[in-house]
Order: sequence, then structure tokens, then C-alpha cells
Amino acid sequence: TISAAKSATGVEIRPYMRLIDVQDQLDEAIRLNVSMFRSINADTRSRIENIMADAIVNRRNKKYVTKALSEALGISQRRARNAAGDQLHKLNVALTSIRNQELGISKFKWVTRGDGKVRPLHVTYGGKIFRWDKPPEDGLPGFPINCRCTARSVFGSDD
Repeated sequence: TISAAKSATGVEIRPYMRLIDVQDQLDEAIRLNVSMFRSINADTRSRIENIMADAIVNRRNKKYVTKALSEALGISQRRARNAAGDQLHKLNVALTSIRNQELGISKFKWVTRGDGKVRPLHVTYGGKIFRWDKPPEDGLPGFPINCRCTARSVFGSDD
């Protein structure tokens, strides 16, 4: 039982059970996202991956992740806050993509913030419809470093 597992290991497994069907895909998304950190060793990369996995599984907020990254990496709160926001956004888009495709929702609409900080390429994507499994050349919204764009699921006649 769940309580026996917690008693034996000290680990609350209930949150992991909710994501078990997409765990491999999430793990791969985390590895891919963390690989964007430059000049870090394997141990540090592993610590970041664990922090991000914990954040998704246990629904940790940006403040929690910021503190964890700052402590684990020995970086300023400002740098950790930027990294936390970027990583959480990427993982939320990845999870949305996975869940949408599981539900048979094959498309999304690219949504920008509509301000002067949007990348010129993303301005051209804004409002366009893409397939989850065939995103534009630079990936899903939020995937490029510090991209603030989002995806809105599209329900069409073929979804």
C-alpha cells in the first residue's frame, strides 16, 4: 500500500503515481531542458534535474524552485529566479503537450505576450496553429531560453 511504501522509504509516492503514465516523457523533457545550462558538471546537472522533477511532481511554486536552485547551485536569487521561471515554463508546456496528445488534441495556437520583448520570429508565429508533434523550427512555445510564449489547445473537427 501507499502508506507501507512511505513507512519503508520515507518517500511520499502518491504524487508520482499521478504522473506515472508520462514519467518517461517528463524525465526526457527535464533532461533536455537542463542540458541548456552551460558549464555545469554531471553532479550539478543531476541536482537540477532532481529539483525540477520534484517541482513538477509535487507542484512546487517558482519561489520554492528559486530557493532550491539558489542553494544547490550557489547562485544569486536573481539568477535562480530567472532559471526557475524558464525551467518551470518549459516543463509546463511539455506536460501540456503530452496530456493534449494523450487526449487526441493534436493542435495548439501560438500565443505571444504581445509586447516589445517578443522575439521577431515568435511575432510571426503569434496566432498561428501548429501541431504538437510538428512544432516550428525552434520548438514549442516557451522552449527557447526565456521565451514567454504559451500554447493554447485547439479543438478542431479532426481532434
